[in-house]
Amino acid sequence: DPWTGDLNMWLNRVVWEHLGVRDGRATTYDQFMVNVRQAVVDNMISPHHIVAFPVSAIVGARWLQATGFTPSLVYLDSAHELDETYFELCLYYHIL
Repeated sequence: DPWTGDLNMWLNRVVWEHLGVRDGRATTYDQFMVNVRQAVVDNMISPHHIVAFPVSAIVGARWLQATGFTPSLVYLDSAHELDETYFELCLYYHIL
């Protein structure tokens, strides 16, 4: 997930506060990483539990295919756009 928000979030300025838009980009990824680091410090998770890869699901799937890496688990936060979600699921179905 590139943590950029979906089209609805960008069209409805009321949601911008949730995205924490600064300098034209959402800051939700930054907060996510702060939360993950704190969870590691608090020994809630190990540093290897979460591997953040802030790219689109399609780019992530293509990277996995290109490198031959097969994960044991994928958390797919879809683009939530018509047809794009189906395409993402098809890509990951072949990977897993």
